[in-house]
Amino acid sequence: MRSSLCQKTLVMTVNPNDEHFYSLHVCGPDQEGGISVKTSGYEGDIHYTGKHQVSQDSPDIDVWRWVHENRQSFPPIIPQELFSGIVQTFRNGPPVPQVPPNGFYLVSAASIGPAVAAQKALEFANTTTPLPRPLHILDTDSDEPSQRFPQLLGLLHGWGELFGFADGQCDLYLPLGKDLEALDRRIEFLYQRE
Repeated sequence: MRSSLCQKTLVMTVNPNDEHFYSLHVCGPDQEGGISVKTSGYEGDIHYTGKHQVSQDSPDIDVWRWVHENRQSFPPIIPQELFSGIVQTFRNGPPVPQVPPNGFYLVSAASIGPAVAAQKALEFANTTTPLPRPLHILDTDSDEPSQRFPQLLGLLHGWGELFGFADGQCDLYLPLGKDLEALDRRIEFLYQRE
């Protein structure tokens, strides 16, 4: 059975293919001194929304306060299983969050297949029909990702992660190469969302 991590109406057996997300732009202090974060996801064919309560006594309360205070520099929605990367980044010494100029920022690695595939497909699409924002390719082996958005380093896994920034906030996180079968649809999404 699903733990009480999320308060929601439905409680079901969790399928390993189920997806659960944190809405980082929709979080804030609660009346007990903790943080409340909107959650959503799919359990089987059922969509749910709810909230994750972080009590003021939680070992993660300082991480959540940091995220809340800097929420515009984080993607609006991330899978819950990737939040541990943000926690690790914080515990390594919380960086001062940065928000680069408007654009799409693909973090790629020359030696990792999914990242290379994502980079080639995105560059080809951008050459054929320019993306609605400038495209920047950052190499994981360089200092560029840590200089541009150090708070997001924990979300890098070699999938060819794409971050979108506009008007002083992060508005997109998309691991382009994670599902190569969906790569074309994910790139098309970038054109449709503007």
